[in-house]
Amino acid sequence: MIRNNTQQKFVLNVADEDGRTALLVDAADSEHGYTIPTKQANELRKKIYNG
Repeated sequence: MIRNNTQQKFVLNVADEDGRTALLVDAADSEHGYTIPTKQANELRKKIYNG
């Protein structure tokens, strides 16, 4: 993400176990993050772990 010519880095945490939510966290401020609902996390999980 680019704001005012700066970059913002995030960490994506997706476990390999179906039925769980995922988490997207600002790398510079780990107190602020976003929960990714189970349905969308399952889709991400398929892409990450099943290639």
